[in-house]
Amino acid sequence: PGFGNRYVPLHRYYVQAMDMMYANLKSGVALPPSQVVRTTPRGLNAAGTAANPITAANVPAIKVAPAAGDQITFANNVVTIPD
Repeated sequence: PGFGNRYVPLHRYYVQAMDMMYANLKSGVALPPSQVVRTTPRGLNAAGTAANPITAANVPAIKVAPAAGDQITFANNVVTIPD
């Protein structure tokens, strides 16, 4: 219970990452910086009986230029992952 309304599938990010890697290897397109992709839980329908359908707002695309607050960084032997 509660899985569908709290979690989003990650397959979209696998496909997008593979497309980005292919473009990098085939054409030299730069890969985006490491980043946190901020998904949004689907929530429940008005009756509270089922998860809402997944929309683009729930699973935003990997950004080519993520905001500074979303970038995963490595400095002085420390990996920093934003909340």
